[in-house]
Amino acid sequence: MVPYLRAANVKNGQLDLTDVKTMDFNPSEQRTFSLMSGDVLVTEGSGSLGTVGASAVWNAEIDGIVCFQNTLLRLRPKPGNDPRFLMWWARHAFGSGLFASIADGANIYHLGADGVPTLPAAMPDARTQRATADYLDAETARIDRLICARRETATLLEQRRRAAIDNALLCADAPGRRIRVKHLILGLQQGWSPDCEARQAEEGEWGVLKAGCANYGVFRATENKALPPEVEPERDLEVRAGDLLVSRANTKELLASVCIVPEVRPRLLLCDKLYRLIPSPDTDPRFLAYALSTSDARRHIEADATGTSDSMQNISQGTIRELRVIAPLSRRAQSDIADRLDRSLGQLAVLAESTERHVALLAERRQALITAAVTGQIEIPGVAA
Repeated sequence: MVPYLRAANVKNGQLDLTDVKTMDFNPSEQRTFSLMSGDVLVTEGSGSLGTVGASAVWNAEIDGIVCFQNTLLRLRPKPGNDPRFLMWWARHAFGSGLFASIADGANIYHLGADGVPTLPAAMPDARTQRATADYLDAETARIDRLICARRETATLLEQRRRAAIDNALLCADAPGRRIRVKHLILGLQQGWSPDCEARQAEEGEWGVLKAGCANYGVFRATENKALPPEVEPERDLEVRAGDLLVSRANTKELLASVCIVPEVRPRLLLCDKLYRLIPSPDTDPRFLAYALSTSDARRHIEADATGTSDSMQNISQGTIRELRVIAPLSRRAQSDIADRLDRSLGQLAVLAESTERHVALLAERRQALITAAVTGQIEIPGVAA
């Protein structure tokens, strides 16, 4: 059995070798599909134009023969070329949309082995390639450290948010009694999964929300895909202000993320990876959202979750309906608790949004730097102008 890499092992700029599969490659296949140090691997297909073409360089991180699957393209630099420069070019092609411009498909977009060689790629002399790669290695590492620091800040803010919710709802003197969620709601609705276009919906179009719209208590309307105009929308799944959304299928970390839709967005539809909870008249939706976000609730949800890996977990309607949470019987008492949490968590939400914005700006800066460097738009230290 021979280890092989697949699309799941290639991220944007790095390899994830925590889960490497093996398969029986015969000697002829090993000669054809084995990897050499310096090979650049590019994801050949994806369900989104925004993710097709992620790349990383193989530096023989695993001893012995390692092959690659047909979900990847292998770019092998010619002798005398720096593999790192080719990798940086591939990252430019990915981030700038160059790869996406040649991707073909409907639900799954493919680059194809014939399309990539036709893309424009100015390969300077070997000395310039090395200098450019050295420069990008150093500068992007600096940006990555800043991004890492901002993400650590975001993690700390989320920990503080969760601790505040636990202190309000799980402390010894928290008012109320344990009650199953099904007694606090009128209904639970799952969305649908139509074929969508791999882009965000524009003004006047119908969009279908993705699971990522419910992220750490914040509603992200930008997490959507455009519904093709020829597809009739399921209007009973239209998302409205005040809806309580729960992520049904997501990564382990974001599974069962809860949010309240803050304003009317009549052109957004619920996707099949989301549940919409319809609180009873005696239940404050905000309180229910907080109750579903406690560490106690998350432990029970994670224990009932199904899935083959941390990358995608699922929870059933029964898990949500039968979940027991501490809740005051009166809506007024629930609203008092929700009001206090809204006030105390408001500043954390502002800081979290600012941190997320900084991460996005740093990522944009990194991509702009990569493109400028490999296309000769900036002067590289050590290279004559």
